[in-house]
Amino acid sequence: MRSFPTEYLVLPRTSDIGPTIGYIGARPIAERVLDQWGQRYVYCGLAPTLPSGAINLKLIRLGEWIVEPGLLYRLDSQIGTGHLQSFARRELESSRQSTLDGGEE
Repeated sequence: MRSFPTEYLVLPRTSDIGPTIGYIGARPIAERVLDQWGQRYVYCGLAPTLPSGAINLKLIRLGEWIVEPGLLYRLDSQIGTGHLQSFARRELESSRQSTLDGGEE
C-alpha cells in the first residue's frame, strides 16, 4: 500500500459546534466541528492507532477525518462533499488499487 502522511487527513483549524458529548483527557469532544471552509463534520469515534501510538491510516474509512488529539469526524452527509474529501478518496482508492495490483504494502 502506498503511504501518505497522516497530515493529509487532519482537519486544520476546526471550531467545535454542537453539544459536548464526552471528554478525552481534559479536552471536550464536540458532537460536530466546522472547518475553515465552512464544512460540517460529525464525531464518529477515536482514530485507530498502531502499537507505536501512531494513527493507523489503513483503518480510517473514506470520508473520515482526524481532528487532534486523535478524534475521527465524518463529513455531515446532509451538507454535501468538500474538496478535501475528494482528495482523500482519490489517494485512498489509489492506495487500495495498488495493493490489489500487488504493490508494496
